[in-house]
Amino acid sequence: MTRDDVIEDFYGDAIKGKSIINLPTIESVKGGSSTQLIASKCDELKNLLISKNLKYGDSALSPTRIFSKSSTIEQLKVRIDDKINRIKNNGVLSDDEDTIMDLAGYLILFRIALDKEKNTDYTIDPENPRF
Repeated sequence: MTRDDVIEDFYGDAIKGKSIINLPTIESVKGGSSTQLIASKCDELKNLLISKNLKYGDSALSPTRIFSKSSTIEQLKVRIDDKINRIKNNGVLSDDEDTIMDLAGYLILFRIALDKEKNTDYTIDPENPRF
């Protein structure tokens, strides 16, 4: 068995872009393990980010810069500051939105923007898989 065969056997689904973890359903998470709860919340955040990205046309990572000429990273820092300020002033739970999920989403987008600035490649190299 070659090194490539071993990598394919072990990381096969991930290399093909498939999840290597079976995400739990909401029903199975109630009272579930921390691992299940983490997977479920991350999946919820992923869905929120993708939904907003489609709704607002990738405005967080590719802003149109009609009024503000700030960099993508600086604009994300402002959005993060706004969310932290909202938590500071109104507390964690707000009636109109989930500020914590929004903040977590902006932090993910911030990480992506930093990686894009460094030209980080998100493709999985079968010779050097990293997760």
